[in-house]
Amino acid sequence: MTAWGCCDAPVVYSYYNLLTGKKMYVSNTGLLEVRGDENGPLAVRYIAFGYAAINRLSEPPQLQFGTDKKIAQRFSVVSTRKYFDAPQVFISTTEKLEKSLDLRGSPMSFTIVLKYDDGVTLRIPVEVNAIQPGKAVLPAGYALRPEE
Repeated sequence: MTAWGCCDAPVVYSYYNLLTGKKMYVSNTGLLEVRGDENGPLAVRYIAFGYAAINRLSEPPQLQFGTDKKIAQRFSVVSTRKYFDAPQVFISTTEKLEKSLDLRGSPMSFTIVLKYDDGVTLRIPVEVNAIQPGKAVLPAGYALRPEE
């Protein structure tokens, strides 16, 4: 589902599990996909980043990581940035920035990259199929806060 933003408010995309009807991911861009070695739908991991709703723009945006069944990890990206100053979101195993990765035959290890227009970049590693917040490379003034 898409909630179109007005003026400088971002578009909010809500992704649902069609089998359960449960709301899963919320993003201000399309989902990023990483394909791994498992079979079927669980072979794909999804990454979403953005503000949860147009009426909640004062809250920090969230980074979400999981499968089509559940979100395994969710973090608020805390900073002083305003909602209209959103980063581009990429994934990478090298210096090349991608919107999807095929890691079949390789470990499920990659980096989530949040890149702002002013050059500020956050690098958040995923190792052994989990975001590793303690290894994240964050500029001063940025933090990852785990969410339930």
